[in-house]
Amino acid sequence: MAQTFAALAMSARMEHMQWRLRVHGDQLEDVKKAMDSLRRELPER
Repeated sequence: MAQTFAALAMSARMEHMQWRLRVHGDQLEDVKKAMDSLRRELPER
């Protein structure tokens, strides 16, 4: 029983980590897009 619970906890933790990575990945994409648009607006030096 304890082993089953440990396995469930591990899988749940992995799911949470993957979800957080996905969220942060989306945020990084948004930041990259914003930086690119800012770079386009700024004149080259």
